[in-house]
Amino acid sequence: YDVVSRTATMDDHELIRNHREEIFDENEVEEIPYWINKGSIIIFEDNEGKFMGYGIFNRTLPDRNWFDVGMYVAPDHRKKGFGTYIIDRMADHVTFLGGIPNAGCSFENVGSRRTLEKAGFLT
Repeated sequence: YDVVSRTATMDDHELIRNHREEIFDENEVEEIPYWINKGSIIIFEDNEGKFMGYGIFNRTLPDRNWFDVGMYVAPDHRKKGFGTYIIDRMADHVTFLGGIPNAGCSFENVGSRRTLEKAGFLT
């Protein structure tokens, strides 16, 4: 993929808010600035700056080095392998930070489950 990635800034707040399905529900939408300020959201764009999706990571337990990784793929980039690309990049990022990546989704979410499996996660 010809993709540029960067850490989200507060300038991306509305973009993320408008593209939050299965990442931030209505009760969590006000948490977006927290995750942006923590440096835990990575934006993925094509080489012309068009939004393709984002990844998010979070330490799951304060005394463990495990990090949950997740992703959102813009609708026009779905079913093209881009979700696997984002999850791979997020897992690499967490590993670079010295963490152990893990991921999960609801059993009914077949698309996300397949994406995680393609990226090497067990479901």
